[in-house]
Amino acid sequence: RIKQRAINRLVMPENWEAQANVLVPGLGDVDLFVTGPCGARYVIEIKSHKNVSFEKAGIFFGSDKLLASGKPITPDPLAQVQKAADRLHAKAVIWFPEAKEKKRYRTKNGTLIVQGGQRSLLIGLGAKSWFSLY
Repeated sequence: RIKQRAINRLVMPENWEAQANVLVPGLGDVDLFVTGPCGARYVIEIKSHKNVSFEKAGIFFGSDKLLASGKPITPDPLAQVQKAADRLHAKAVIWFPEAKEKKRYRTKNGTLIVQGGQRSLLIGLGAKSWFSLY
């Protein structure tokens, strides 16, 4: 429900294109596939969790973890979205449109994590400036 609502409400700026539920052979589908005006490509996995936090791995070992209400999210969305992004030659994004805190950060492997609504996502993708009025 949250995924579909986020997809239905998403309005991309001019020269940006979003496709929903794109099939990735051997992996299933991705929630959104976004292409920017300069050819940037993003695979976006939408998650419904509201109390989200991020646990960064150590410098030399370990892996980053996404937590919902203090517990690891399973199956691991980081691995899932990264595989799809690699297959589609795109950047990986996990979007939590209903998250209570609005934040953006990158994992050790480069996945962009976005917490917050459409505006937060568009800023994270570079489709909108953080100081924009709309």
